[in-house]
Amino acid sequence: MRLTILAILAAALLGLAACGGGDDEEAGATGTQPGTTSFETVTDEVETTEEIVALPDTPLTATLTEGYTVVNGTPQDPDPADLPVEPDTVIAHWYKSGGSWVVVYVDVPESERPLCPGNSLLIADFADDVSNSPVGDGACGTSANLATDPAGAQECGSLIVYVTAIPASKEGVLTSTIEVWEDDTTIHGVTGFVSSETGEAPEVELSDLGC
Repeated sequence: MRLTILAILAAALLGLAACGGGDDEEAGATGTQPGTTSFETVTDEVETTEEIVALPDTPLTATLTEGYTVVNGTPQDPDPADLPVEPDTVIAHWYKSGGSWVVVYVDVPESERPLCPGNSLLIADFADDVSNSPVGDGACGTSANLATDPAGAQECGSLIVYVTAIPASKEGVLTSTIEVWEDDTTIHGVTGFVSSETGEAPEVELSDLGC
């Protein structure tokens, strides 16, 4: 099955505020787990407002390739003009820090704020440790999955650095999204995936990521 289907279903889980509990999450995550495609180790130099930050090498990177729209929990064909960023332009770099998975979103245009980044861990057909965190006021609408301290997103120059709700001890398919909320019923986003089995995630300090 193409990643498009899984991306849309995961997006419904990450984005729209749930009226119920675990049953909604399990239904939203149903789909076929993507394969464990290998990625080359990537080192990016990113210009922040203060200096050039050379991100640590990681074999776990995912380009956010798939656009989606979800209305009242139902996938729709996305209009490219509604997406928060152009597909294939933002890259998620995954690390571990302080007992949690950390994802750094690279090449997110600063002009596109406010945004609602999110992430989760796909294990078989279930999305676990789902969270969203606003970058800008009201960016995540009434999401039922807002990150709580110490998880959450912060802007570090041109980077969005997100300490996820995913424990570093857990393994699966790491899912990263960037969303915008049109209203409390409609979200548009892009998403990407990488298996944690692709390689060993480096342990880092947030200061290594420009924060």
